Amino acid sequence: MAKPASGGSGRFRLRIPHVYVLLFIIILIAAFASWVVTPGEYNRVEGPNGRMVVDPESYHNVEPAPIKFFQLFQTVPKGMVEAADIIFFIFIVGASFTVVNATGAIQAGISSATRALKGRERWIIPVIMFLFALGGSIFGMAEETLAFIPVMVPFALSLGFDSITGAAIVLTGAAAGFAAAFMNPFTIGVAQGIAELPTFSGMGFRIVMWIAFLILTVGYVFVYAGKVKANPALSLMYEEDKRNEDEFDIEKLAKLELHHILVLAVLFLAIVVLVWGVVEQGWYIIEIAGLFVTWLYLLASQEN
Repeated sequence: MAKPASGGSGRFRLRIPHVYVLLFIIILIAAFASWVVTPGEYNRVEGPNGRMVVDPESYHNVEPAPIKFFQLFQTVPKGMVEAADIIFFIFIVGASFTVVNATGAIQAGISSATRALKGRERWIIPVIMFLFALGGSIFGMAEETLAFIPVMVPFALSLGFDSITGAAIVLTGAAAGFAAAFMNPFTIGVAQGIAELPTFSGMGFRIVMWIAFLILTVGYVFVYAGKVKANPALSLMYEEDKRNEDEFDIEKLAKLELHHILVLAVLFLAIVVLVWGVVEQGWYIIEIAGLFVTWLYLLASQEN
């Protein structure tokens, strides 16, 4: 979608359509293809461990079934019914993390680590990035990290870094964990469920990749922060950061209280049980969703 750029110049800039518009366009393309493309399919056979796999030698044409007009609008509810276990799994996990975030326990934990490392400012970077990488890897922490940037940017400035460092600690830490996740239910759990693979199988390899991604990401931010601290003029945000006269008081950060510790303890226990259930008991989406429902009950009881 295009519209005139501001300032009356008459120029147009490209604007990405809403996600629902994009999804509907994809549905339209698929429906049109059902009228013009000769359909075919592969047979599925039972493979190792009872998993149904495609027989690569079995492709054959099938009877066309073009999508009619009203059927076009039935595809979404039909797809939601067929993928209900995955959809509600995502809802439950997302709700669990939202509750944890609302308790303030994560923010309090980060502020506690910050106070503990006061005077060794540069080493705060790998510690906090490690925490965000864990969140990205285990709970799919992504857009939730935006709430931490207003805290981390002035914090980084107060330590002699720049605002880019503050934002990078949050965003790249979580992104590294998300990209190389070893237990992210939103990516690995869903993808392996669709592919009919054992849930979180291949975890050893992914843990190695997660460590490699984290080392590379932390190393880059760590080196960059050191250069900026030694010569602030190297920062692209140098002039902007100089105009920021806000003082950052570490004592204003949320302090780790008993209810925060209890929430973090429940979080740690849930992670341990999740790993045990998947590795030792062969848990799948339903069992994992049940664990997160239990976790929600425990969190609610802690808050009450």
